[in-house]
Amino acid sequence: MKKFLVFIFPFLIALGCSSDDTPLEQPDQSKAPNEQLEDTDSATSDTDSDSDSSQDNSSDNDTDQSNGPDFDSSTNTVLLTQTAYYYPNGVETEVEYTERVAVVPLTGSSHKVYEANGVFYIIQLDENNNVVYTEGDRNSFFMTSHNEMPRLVTSNIQSDVTLNMQVYYSNAPNAQTPEAPAEIYEFIWDYGDQGKIEGKEFIGAKFDGRDKYGTPWDVNPYKFGDTFRAQLAIINIPDKNITTAPLTELVYKEVGVVNYKGVKWRYEADFLSHIKPNFDRSLEDLSNTDGANNLNTISVFGGRTYTCGAEANCIGNEGYIYCFTKTPDLYMFTHEIGHTWSLREDSPVNWVEWEELWATYFVSEYAKKNSKEYFADAFYLYFSGQKDLEDFPNLYQMPDEVRAKLDTYFK
Repeated sequence: MKKFLVFIFPFLIALGCSSDDTPLEQPDQSKAPNEQLEDTDSATSDTDSDSDSSQDNSSDNDTDQSNGPDFDSSTNTVLLTQTAYYYPNGVETEVEYTERVAVVPLTGSSHKVYEANGVFYIIQLDENNNVVYTEGDRNSFFMTSHNEMPRLVTSNIQSDVTLNMQVYYSNAPNAQTPEAPAEIYEFIWDYGDQGKIEGKEFIGAKFDGRDKYGTPWDVNPYKFGDTFRAQLAIINIPDKNITTAPLTELVYKEVGVVNYKGVKWRYEADFLSHIKPNFDRSLEDLSNTDGANNLNTISVFGGRTYTCGAEANCIGNEGYIYCFTKTPDLYMFTHEIGHTWSLREDSPVNWVEWEELWATYFVSEYAKKNSKEYFADAFYLYFSGQKDLEDFPNLYQMPDEVRAKLDTYFK
């Protein structure tokens, strides 16, 4: 009931999903198409090229027209900022450069396509015809790569709000795996103002053939420009055992906000009657300590069955806990509060010491995952898990060395 994986955010700790439940194979945006890479094993990796290889796709005019928009309709070119990676003496060196590259329009769409070495990248333009990059990383003008010219297809995505969405499709092999075409759907839609559309918040996604819903992190939205947008690659590569399901529904719901016991609660519906007893007990167990001091916001989205089942995840350094069930139990609360305490910026936890404890002493099966989960399970057993220790001694243990270390923080 408590197992999960680390998501993409720093200090994001999660419980519930196994890797088999992850519906997406997300591309790497950190490298530009013209980079030099030593390893190109991935079936969807960006094609290697020399630093000047993109000149084949450039117009004869490479002048930086910084006074005008990035897109020049008279020449069908775009001024694009990219990064090249070199490896002198085996050390990665990053060089940013700007060039004007040839693009082609997509039928029925405002997006443009840039081709480099037989790989196709969709470029978004804003209302001023400037390239839209992911926030904080100007090289990430694309979300994924296509091995043939993508085409616009009809969107059948269901939603509680009106979506401004385009869906692009391609199905072709790349040079590394010619025997295995990569079927890619790239969804691009207005993610909304801070994730809200028509006053409703994005809280889940449904994938074809799956009974459970994915969390917002399964869709992995990125911020492009001034508004949130999300692009999503669905990849099916049978010989590499990579199979994912097409997106069928995006769930947007009104989210209520209340303050309870000094914590901000964001909830979908009917939450206090389900939550109060276990949360109150967790706070009672932590009383007279600073264990709950870093709690900031708890979000409860339990209106459907998620791939994470009755579990939760936590952005510990910011004090955020997300519960994907209507009935979060005592373990869930105390375990996740342990993350918020141990991962805060001024945490006294020495993770080298906890790595040693993790490698030496058994606490629980889930605690074997890593030292962060080891600490959170030990935190739960220390404060709230006495009954589990008594009733299930083969499943839960509190070694003297672990208890002594916790005593240094809380006694």
